[in-house]
Amino acid sequence: MLTASQHADELVILEVGAETEREARSLLFHSYSQEPAYQYLLNAEKTGYEQRVRAVIRETVNLHFAEQQPVLALYKANRVIGFAFILTPSMTADLYNHFRWRWRMILTAGFSATERFLDYRQQVEAILPKQPLHRLAFIAIHPQQQHQGYGLEFMNSIHSYCAKDKNSVGVVLDTGNPRYIAFFERIGYQSLGSVHVGDIIENVFFRPISSHKTA
Repeated sequence: MLTASQHADELVILEVGAETEREARSLLFHSYSQEPAYQYLLNAEKTGYEQRVRAVIRETVNLHFAEQQPVLALYKANRVIGFAFILTPSMTADLYNHFRWRWRMILTAGFSATERFLDYRQQVEAILPKQPLHRLAFIAIHPQQQHQGYGLEFMNSIHSYCAKDKNSVGVVLDTGNPRYIAFFERIGYQSLGSVHVGDIIENVFFRPISSHKTA
């Protein structure tokens, strides 16, 4: 499903299926393994950190596709350079509340990491509006393709995609990376609050569906 027209720089955004799972997992790993929140939640100082990150991404992505939740891919010259995993309002809670996710995570990432992750997600959920909304579960752009305006293009298409659902009040996401806060605020996101992930402050943002701000 085409969700954005092709541009002069050959950017195309498509809704994709499980056939892209392996490629998505690889790109997400390179992005999220560097995130401060993940480094705390999954005990980066202990042996096996990369395996634990891969486990979180593998189990979450696998369940995301199994639940038939939308995934958008950003293509440049026929090469995938970004992915966005979106949870629709029909998903009334995080995938992390799913028993299958919890069980698989305990087996692959360990009890301690799983408990930390669940506590963090429960704190985020407590902040969210009790209304139908979209959650941006994962978003990543290939490191070599960043800082070229593609993130703004991608986010605009994500907002347009979510706006098709007339029941949704907006899009929510969270980040503990200070590099992204100004960007999200610039494109219309408002702070709902924050949670503490160890010494890291994870900011929870909301963008009303009716807002169409761009940079």
